[in-house]
Amino acid sequence: MEIKITEEAQKRLLEVLSSSDYNKPALRLFLAGMGWGGPKFGMALDESKDTKDDLRDVSDIKILIDKNLLNRVDPNTMLTVGFNKSVYGEGFTIDSGDCSSGSCDSKGCC
Repeated sequence: MEIKITEEAQKRLLEVLSSSDYNKPALRLFLAGMGWGGPKFGMALDESKDTKDDLRDVSDIKILIDKNLLNRVDPNTMLTVGFNKSVYGEGFTIDSGDCSSGSCDSKGCC
């Protein structure tokens, strides 16, 4: 599984991580559930690396990937952490691939 962080998300994550109360903050990516469109992803701040975690450094950000996520998602999947801003609010997103087909698949698109 490959992880990519957009430029805006990197900027915002570095701000959040630097203001965190954690000693050595990292972004944890995890499997939040499964649905018709495939896996649903979650993210949270964390500082502890479980022996089951995969630790990666992406765009100067420490990423902890839960082993359950690695075991249940296609290894060719690319996850992109982004940041969206709209009239409804702003926040981080996790995109798991090309959802342009309009059909449900195993990469989290529907």
